Amino acid sequence: MYTIDMQAFKVSAPILALAGIMLFAACNGESLDFVLSTGGIYNVDAYINEYSLNTCSIIRQNDSISPYFVSSISNDPDIQGLIVFLRTPEGTLADKKTWYTISETMPELAEQPPPAKEPAVFSPDSPPPASGEAKPETESPLPRANVIENSSLYRIVTVKRLDRNLPPFTLSESVEIGRYLMVFEIVGEKAILYTIEKPVFVLGDAVFVFDAMQSYLPSSSLNSSLVPPGTNVLLEAEIASDERLDPYIVWYDGKRRMKEGLLSAKSNRLMWKAPEKTGFHTVKAVVYPFKPIENTVITGAARELSLPISSKSKNIGYFAKQANQFIHWYQFQNNLLDAKSPSGTNSLILPDKQEPHWMPYNTIYGLALENRYILPDASFLFNAQEEGSAEILLHAVPLGEGTIFTAEFKTFKKTDFTPETPLILKTALKEQNLIITAELGDASCQSSLDMTGIAGFITLSITFRLGRSEIAAAAAVAETAGATQEIVLKFDGIITGEGTFQLGETASEPVALLDEAGVAFTKKPLPPEPKPLEAEETSHERLAETPHTAETT
Repeated sequence: MYTIDMQAFKVSAPILALAGIMLFAACNGESLDFVLSTGGIYNVDAYINEYSLNTCSIIRQNDSISPYFVSSISNDPDIQGLIVFLRTPEGTLADKKTWYTISETMPELAEQPPPAKEPAVFSPDSPPPASGEAKPETESPLPRANVIENSSLYRIVTVKRLDRNLPPFTLSESVEIGRYLMVFEIVGEKAILYTIEKPVFVLGDAVFVFDAMQSYLPSSSLNSSLVPPGTNVLLEAEIASDERLDPYIVWYDGKRRMKEGLLSAKSNRLMWKAPEKTGFHTVKAVVYPFKPIENTVITGAARELSLPISSKSKNIGYFAKQANQFIHWYQFQNNLLDAKSPSGTNSLILPDKQEPHWMPYNTIYGLALENRYILPDASFLFNAQEEGSAEILLHAVPLGEGTIFTAEFKTFKKTDFTPETPLILKTALKEQNLIITAELGDASCQSSLDMTGIAGFITLSITFRLGRSEIAAAAAVAETAGATQEIVLKFDGIITGEGTFQLGETASEPVALLDEAGVAFTKKPLPPEPKPLEAEETSHERLAETPHTAETT
């Protein structure tokens, strides 16, 4: 037979309950210091205006802060008051302490020595405390009433009882924006009975708004609101932020964290691959004014986006009808892969090895041309009996000024085939004009097309042909039904078509957003080259023969 020690059980039950509460608080990022009382563990929180700290951890200038006891403590004789204050993660007092007392006569307790230094200004860049670092000891014993009432470190609030309706207070204007801990100390007769800390952000008058979440599809889904399974979707958290802040964004797919980081690192954008399973799928972003203090749980501004995944929507390229003519075709669906490559691995080369910048525009996204992208295997070789022709098709949005496309060809001397100055062909945007230019040493020629009033996507066609001793080129924009005049640059040398093709240029701002690119190339035999010397000899022979014929006649 088993017996139960009821006395031991009576003692153990509160301890088990206490252990459970401690574990819950620790899991929720709350730091606890306490002394056991007849009332056990106290549950205290605060409203910021009308929102609890559980739903709003942001304190703005002149916000009303109203502490409250979640559970009634009216029958607990141990409680004499409640002290609420802010401290930095490093432990420095940031503002006056607000002391709520149920009596004008404060308990006669030992006087607290004044702080050794003034509260330090807290910087948002200050490092959080190292994991496991000891928290400052609870201030006990407490100061006497006459010291408190005359101290610059305290504001006294007298109440009839400590409950859910305590008078509000506001922070001093001297409190800097940044990360803090709001500390609640429950005051006993001679000591602090219980301490709890909750992380908060103080923003003052700084602007911080999480406006909306948006999704952008590649142009292959331009005319559909449905997301094809497996499609790369660009998600964006639209944030209005003061320059003094650097918001921190955490992305969730269900409960799984997909990505997190600072706004300055463009973490407000996420490339998300749609699942193969059809139906609505929800993603969420949580935004904080700063990166939260390590090992704490804090409420941020959150938004969700539900995306319809449907197999009825298909990926169709913008240049799909011309695709059979291309030798390269790039659709920029979160990659630089060539759709015409049999293995699907042929890609544009990014010279400085930076990550591509995927940029939204209206309802779709594309590649921001703020760097140089080189076509692999871009040699259009032909021999002396052939002429090479090429067309580069770009679906793009002009954004600024700079080079969109560059072709550079090697040239050689006719006599000994030694290298000469390269021939360069460029297409660029400048001062509301599309300009095409050919250069070879000091010789150059160019033509332009007025782009005034053109906004949004354009279909840009760049064509050129290479002959024995000249290059001819032009550029056209389908949306304007206009084109540059054809430029022709002649040279005294040999060109084989060997060279490099490049999209964009290294710049501080993108010159264009590129949605698709296709490259087509053809070559055809040249007509026979005239032989002026043979023609001249034939003429002389005729002149010589004419008199002879006449004489014979």
